[in-house]
Amino acid sequence: MTKVALITGGARGLGASMAMDLAENGWQVYATYKHDRSALELQNLCLHKNIIKIKCDIENSHEIEKLKDLLQTKYGFIDALVNNAGINYRETMWEITEDSWDSILNTNLKHQFFFTRKLWELVKVSKLKRIVFISSAAGQYHGPKTLHYAVAKAAVISMTKVMARYGSEDGIFVNAIAPGLIETDQTKDEFASGAADAIIKSTTLLGRHGYPQDVSSALRFLLDERQTYMTGQVLSVSGGAIL
Repeated sequence: MTKVALITGGARGLGASMAMDLAENGWQVYATYKHDRSALELQNLCLHKNIIKIKCDIENSHEIEKLKDLLQTKYGFIDALVNNAGINYRETMWEITEDSWDSILNTNLKHQFFFTRKLWELVKVSKLKRIVFISSAAGQYHGPKTLHYAVAKAAVISMTKVMARYGSEDGIFVNAIAPGLIETDQTKDEFASGAADAIIKSTTLLGRHGYPQDVSSALRFLLDERQTYMTGQVLSVSGGAIL
């Protein structure tokens, strides 16, 4: 039986990499995007028969209902919900405005909670029952620059652990992945400017950046049906940054 995964923010960066990795391993993947321009970025992905792109802003209740109805009608369940959608503004503490604070906390935390709660029942009735949040190493070592982003991602880790308690009542495994600096199209400016290299050298044990496959392989581990004893955990894919 085909396993079904829903990956939010699946048009770019880590989301796209995870979508492709699961599709290549036999999953049926629904990759959501927020903006029409993101749909264009999904064109290459959608050459893979196992990836279906679907417009859904996790802050838009109408679009969420449409997505839920589609999945409910077609499958009646979701084996894996991967909460990857997120944003970051690289601002110092002195540059953060109330608007940017609210935007970061709403997208990376508030709306992920309500989106997950809305789709909880579809995960509950599946065979695999997996929910994965994509946090960040910034939420583990608290920084270094984007305070609001670090706070939001730290809160995602806390949310993962509390949701795992609720998940245990329904047989749902809830875990998180906390990537460090990973080379994707979304981080290319940091690498081009040299800012990423400076952070990597000062914070990681391995002294180098990671690659998208490092994160997608961690996801596959958490979604492996043979893994039946891990919940409420955070896999730090960061080259040892938090140590």
